[in-house]
Amino acid sequence: MSRYKELKKQFDEIFNTNEEDLNDNNYYVYRLLDPREKEIDGNYKTFYVGKGNKTRVFDHLDSSESKSKKLNIENLDNDNENNSFEYEEESEKLNVIREIHNENKDVIILIHRYNLSEECAFEVEAALIDAYGLEKLTNKQSGHNTKINGLTTIEDLISLKSISETNFENKKCILVNINKEYIKLKNNAIRNNAILISDQDVFNSTKGEWVLNIKRANKADYLIAHFQGRIIRCFKNSSSWQNCGHNQNRKYLNDKMVVNDLFANTRIPSEYLKSTGNPVRYVNC
Repeated sequence: MSRYKELKKQFDEIFNTNEEDLNDNNYYVYRLLDPREKEIDGNYKTFYVGKGNKTRVFDHLDSSESKSKKLNIENLDNDNENNSFEYEEESEKLNVIREIHNENKDVIILIHRYNLSEECAFEVEAALIDAYGLEKLTNKQSGHNTKINGLTTIEDLISLKSISETNFENKKCILVNINKEYIKLKNNAIRNNAILISDQDVFNSTKGEWVLNIKRANKADYLIAHFQGRIIRCFKNSSSWQNCGHNQNRKYLNDKMVVNDLFANTRIPSEYLKSTGNPVRYVNC
């Protein structure tokens, strides 16, 4: 770790500034690479993408030397879903770093872009996560504004821009962003020369496993799957949300699929698309 300490010191001298001296272009986007694994193209495997300023990139390496964070999940069914979600990402990332260090190797740090505004850094970070594939990273969320203007097909973009905004009124709903899973379903459909994605496949991607509040979830009448705000399918919700046996933090809907077309051909209002890290949002419940 002495190498990291020296690098952090040098990085700090060059890039660190006082809060009052921070300008609009003091951010950078970085990747963490695993020296133990190489991709098909010969490059080392990227396992995390992030943004920050000052010495943010070294925080992960410092944290990996301390004991794992412990999450108090006693009140998870209140309002701690997002804390649990962020904890899972942090734990997975730090586990990889510890494994690398245990083999007497160093995490490879690449600064992908620098001298960026924070808004620009958010966009670069999100684009890189899309490019490398969220399923291949220890990141748990796609990045800033991905729910609104992230990776999509030309057909889906045309569809999204052509439909009207829905009005939930007093209806109780659970909104589930299935961006990552939907792209997989689309790719599978294309490979199999299928015209449409089946309702069952969408339901399977929507019913769990999620970090959510069971009490709130059981109050909802509708379970809505959306891709970047466009409602893909609406299902009847029930009070059958249960804990996953292998992970008590996560829940799944233990019920059969019942399709409801109440919100067909509409998109979700932008107020419900603001990123919280957790793909699950609640409406009126």
